[in-house]
Amino acid sequence: MAIDSVYKTPVFRLKAGQSSCPWEFGTAKREGVILTSVDGPFRTDVPANEPATYHFIMGNTSATNETFTYGFTAGPESNPHGAAIFCNGAPMNQIQWYAIPYGTSIPVTVTLERGPIEYDYDDLEIVLYSVCEDLRANALGILPDTAENLYSAVYISAHFLRPCSEVNITVPEQNWVVLKNDPNQPGTLRRITVSGYDLNSTDFQLIRMQYRRTDGDGAWINIPGISDRYNPNWSGYADYKLLHPDIEDLQADFTQFFWETEGLSDGPYEIHAWAVCTGDASNKPGYSQIIKGRIDREPPSLIGTPQPSDGVFNVGDEISFTFNQHVNCSKINAVDNVLLFDASTNLPIDIDITCFENKIILDPNFENEFFENRILRAELHDIEDLTGNSSSFLKWEFYVDRNELGWLTDSLGITKFEDQTKTAVANIHNRGGYPVPFTITGIPDWVHVVPNQGTLAPNEIRPISFRWIQIWHSGSGLIRSLCTRKRGKTHSSWAETRACPLGCVWYVARPIGRSTPISGRIPKTWCSN
Repeated sequence: MAIDSVYKTPVFRLKAGQSSCPWEFGTAKREGVILTSVDGPFRTDVPANEPATYHFIMGNTSATNETFTYGFTAGPESNPHGAAIFCNGAPMNQIQWYAIPYGTSIPVTVTLERGPIEYDYDDLEIVLYSVCEDLRANALGILPDTAENLYSAVYISAHFLRPCSEVNITVPEQNWVVLKNDPNQPGTLRRITVSGYDLNSTDFQLIRMQYRRTDGDGAWINIPGISDRYNPNWSGYADYKLLHPDIEDLQADFTQFFWETEGLSDGPYEIHAWAVCTGDASNKPGYSQIIKGRIDREPPSLIGTPQPSDGVFNVGDEISFTFNQHVNCSKINAVDNVLLFDASTNLPIDIDITCFENKIILDPNFENEFFENRILRAELHDIEDLTGNSSSFLKWEFYVDRNELGWLTDSLGITKFEDQTKTAVANIHNRGGYPVPFTITGIPDWVHVVPNQGTLAPNEIRPISFRWIQIWHSGSGLIRSLCTRKRGKTHSSWAETRACPLGCVWYVARPIGRSTPISGRIPKTWCSN
């Protein structure tokens, strides 16, 4: 212990230890970085349209064998001409973070692309450092790169080949769009304007216009029609003109190309201009910046089947349409574009509409009891995408079955002799998310149902037994047996009845004296009073 001579406060005399941010002199450095160039920091004769590539290894030299997270970035003050620098494909205009265990190394790939003007770039800083120490140094007004082992920089250089002529595309601009009914450029031809070329360069032969799909194989394709325009001052122009008298020349200040887009499918595309050079400059072509855009002439179309896809609107289902592209939600309303009807009456049903990106959802505002077991029709009219392409009329019909309880079979049948008693089972299911009571009504006297009431838990399936006995009732009349008024004799040797869970009755019977069965409702003429 000691007393500070200025502030008269207690201080410690340092003997040993470990520290970080700040690191105290005389202690072990908990943090430590080292950045090593694998293949050197200099690149020359780089094609103007390609990146210069560098490989580095990042290391952690912590004296306490600890894992630390360090920052990796490019120093902007060393890059005044706007070279584009990337690490593993990510831009280095902001800090990238790497957690590096002690004693290990992490390889990274850095690429440098030329900026909009310059071809030569020297001493661009690439640095691995302790972010905490860097912030502390900036706050104290000291240079962070003076902190040994806490700031490791490599300075890279790249010299790109200067072409025989530069070339720029001035029309169209980035993010161009080819529309179906473009008021500014009707039809399928699209104008491309190039400028910035040097007609005084005798090695400069021509400008070639090319395109490719952004998501394609990467190969450039000459635009249909006239893709080449020639420099009239090119050293080989006169001889070439004699053999090809129909070639077209570049104009003094700018030249227009016309790209025929008919037959090209919708999607993302890129265009560029290529200044072709000859002679000593044959390996020094010029390239414009790649201009990206898209062709969007097809209206939005449905993906798959609208919901409910099974044609039954159950509890938990939605009524929705999903498209293959984003739609213009701001132009959708429940009067002109999105409608719901009762299919039997054609009367409209009030709905709420939810639209997000490529999906439209219809939420009906009705009491379920008024539309249960009915057929509804959803209609879409003039649904536009984000560029104004409009879809045709779309519709979807479906059956409403939103009762929480439902039978798991549509019908139930048995075959029995006249004096037999038989039992069949049907399952009832609670499709809702809460308990639902049930009561089975309209049961004929000649059928016993067990249980005929109860409460089903959510998603519970319960078996219901239907037991047929000898005496049958049908609606308004009593049927003791299949009989006739004549002599009161039995008129049937066997009968088959089928009953659905709602209580309907059907029979198949073979009367005495007939060789073939008969079927239908049980007629009252067979009943005794």
